[in-house]
Amino acid sequence: MRKFIKSLFRASLRFLVLVLASLAPQRGETSVFSSSEQGTRGPAILRMPAGVRARGLGGSYVAVADDAGAPQWNPAGLQRVRTKEIQFMRAELFADQNQQFLGYAHPVWRNRDRETWAINANLLDVDSFDVREEGADVGSAQPRELAAGISYARSFWNQAWGVTGKFVEVQTYGQRGQAYAFDLGAMGSWPSPKWTWGVALSNVGTPLKIGEQTISLPTVARAGTVWTKGIGPGDLLATAQGDFPVGGKISGRAGLEYGVPFHSDWRGALRAGVQTTGSEQFSVGFGVHRRSLGINYTFTSNGVLGNAGWTDLTFKFGGPLAPEIERAQLIREVEGLMEEGEWNRARETWAQLNTLSPGHAPVRRLGRVLDTQRVESLDPALLLEQGQEAYQKKQFAGAADHFRKLLLVAPDHIEGRKWLAKTEKQMEADRQARLKAEVAIARERERKQLVRQAETLEARQRWTEALRAWGKILDQGDDVPKAQAHLRSCQEKVYGQAEESLAAGDVGKALSLFRVLEERGAYRDAGPRAKKLEREHAQRLAEAAQAKYREGREAYVHGHLEKAHRLFEEALRLDPKAKEVRQALDQVTEELKLVPVSKP
Repeated sequence: MRKFIKSLFRASLRFLVLVLASLAPQRGETSVFSSSEQGTRGPAILRMPAGVRARGLGGSYVAVADDAGAPQWNPAGLQRVRTKEIQFMRAELFADQNQQFLGYAHPVWRNRDRETWAINANLLDVDSFDVREEGADVGSAQPRELAAGISYARSFWNQAWGVTGKFVEVQTYGQRGQAYAFDLGAMGSWPSPKWTWGVALSNVGTPLKIGEQTISLPTVARAGTVWTKGIGPGDLLATAQGDFPVGGKISGRAGLEYGVPFHSDWRGALRAGVQTTGSEQFSVGFGVHRRSLGINYTFTSNGVLGNAGWTDLTFKFGGPLAPEIERAQLIREVEGLMEEGEWNRARETWAQLNTLSPGHAPVRRLGRVLDTQRVESLDPALLLEQGQEAYQKKQFAGAADHFRKLLLVAPDHIEGRKWLAKTEKQMEADRQARLKAEVAIARERERKQLVRQAETLEARQRWTEALRAWGKILDQGDDVPKAQAHLRSCQEKVYGQAEESLAAGDVGKALSLFRVLEERGAYRDAGPRAKKLEREHAQRLAEAAQAKYREGREAYVHGHLEKAHRLFEEALRLDPKAKEVRQALDQVTEELKLVPVSKP
């Protein structure tokens, strides 16, 4: 085991040197990694994702990905990596090709939830060889293909989501090409935690240009599902996946894994996988893990190209995130309290849990269960708590319902009665406040309407009506400075109209205008002038009444009772205080009653 680990360590150092060397300009040769037909489908390194466990499952890994190699298959799977993790893989392939992979996953806690970052590099190269042209040595070459990326994953809408940005470089003899691409992925559980689904879209980016060749990247969509079940001392995992390459043939993949613990710190797993296309149609493998260290091996059958063995080394360190451990403990505590019927304590514990991680799907699911139970519960203590919470949120109608329900369950509950009285008092205060607000809104609406009406009357030069409208606005205490200014302007206009009426001999109109001015109190000499006009007007009416009275007396003397009656009525209308006119009218009225009615 020690020798194996040392050899992997030396290989990892060599791999890092090769990655760094690939970034420096070198001479090379035409690609030896793929045929011309394969080359039209993009760099081989993008069609050879790393991950020994994934290869052991036949490449059916888009819904399983849960290690530092997850970005190669589904970047959303990084959310399933519990600790910091380093993964190194090396394989010697056909035609002296070597594949090496190094990945690092780093989960962190940020914004009250976990997120995961990762970096990785995947290198495909061959041993250095001499290049001869026309029988002469012209140097050496070591073609290589490199794909390096950085990934990020986080949970949204109860699912895990991830993205990877990648840099791709292909180096041949005398030529070098680069491209940039990204991967997207999502993962979740449905319809139960035993089932997990995953989807990913890989290698979407710029084409690769080498010399005069422009090569599109091998874009592929993957979708798969995995089912897990405890069987005996271990766990069985069954997975299936479909690959949908752009411009290529659809392929299916499937795999089985049975993992079982043994001794105290050891765990082993056996794997087998198949796929419908490609050279690696059948694979078998195993894995052994002890504490933070894990080793996986997979054997693949490549047909005419020969067989290949794949080995990786995984090292985990740092332990799970402390908030994540606390969240798991609180979830278990809430579930235990719910099973025991301790709903109040479960609610209090859930409040801590929700503060720690409000967006976590299990936390939200527990909250919905607790809310449902709280709505249906008849426990007096819980009803009292619900009512108090609603009261604190100023949901007084709901609070009153809780307290009334409490008193139906427990009629002698003293605290419930006190809270109900307090809530009803607050509800009445709120009702009064609401009514006051409605009245204030109505008054404001009326004020605006009066102002518009007064301004319209002014614009139409209907000064007496405008004067009364501004007076009403002023009486309500609204727009006092504005109303006073307009009021004075209207008074001036009305006073001017009164003087014009006097000059034209229209005493009655002048008198009515002076009276309008007197409605708002004394204004200039409008009051004395109105009284003078009233006296003069009364005197003229009395004189006219006397004239009518004399005409009536004359008609009476000549026996024209009906004419006399009409003239006395007109005189009385002109001067209602004339006693002699009233007496004469009454006398004629009585005499007319004695006159016989003539028959036709």
